[in-house]
Amino acid sequence: MNKLRYTANSAIVLLTLVLAACGSTSRDVTVTGFSGEASQHVAQAAEESGDVELAGQIYAQAAAANPSDAAAQLRYADALARGGDIAAAGDLLRSRLATVSDPLPLRDGLGSIYVVTGEPARAVTEYDAVLAAKPNDMRALVNKGVALDLLGRHGDAQALYQKALAFAPGDATILNDMALSMLLAGHPREAEQVVAPLRSQPDVAPRIRAGVGVVLAANGDVDGAQQMAGSQASAGQLLALAGAATAPH
Repeated sequence: MNKLRYTANSAIVLLTLVLAACGSTSRDVTVTGFSGEASQHVAQAAEESGDVELAGQIYAQAAAANPSDAAAQLRYADALARGGDIAAAGDLLRSRLATVSDPLPLRDGLGSIYVVTGEPARAVTEYDAVLAAKPNDMRALVNKGVALDLLGRHGDAQALYQKALAFAPGDATILNDMALSMLLAGHPREAEQVVAPLRSQPDVAPRIRAGVGVVLAANGDVDGAQQMAGSQASAGQLLALAGAATAPH
């Protein structure tokens, strides 16, 4: 693969498709093992107020006290990642694979980390482990599709998005991912058709609206793209991303 194209496409996917997939389909987990319900409320309140350090300290204590609890490990890893220490988050999850009662959630989390750090092949390996045990795990299906898109395997990615859509027809995240995959594969018109239903939905998440904006910009609808993306991206940014996605390769 041409290195320049890989860099450009990675930027598009990471700014739009990856954020949509890994963000809006993240697992909602409740950590067990805090020393009292009050501590859990404190950690959650700290997260909401932006005090990542305090939340991380509480989650670290819970993770250390409950090495077999996958949810506790994931919450601590998430706190580390939010604080910018993605490497430490990955190290934590890898170190706990042998200690947790169910390693599949940790493998799923590792897959997300590998996608964000630009290691999609390793991400695919982790998602394959999840899907081998749970073939219809929608999060793993979608996020494996993201990893495959990063590898340039857009046809394989779209097959996974189609499978996920069978379980969740009309899901905005999956439609966004499918459309961006089609755009990267050189099919802007088909991509526009996929996201058409999202244009009239008022409750679409901002990151998904930005993805739709890129698709519309690639089809020459700059006004529609800007209206859809809003403050998420300027017209120039949308056009630049659309141009990089549709560049000959």
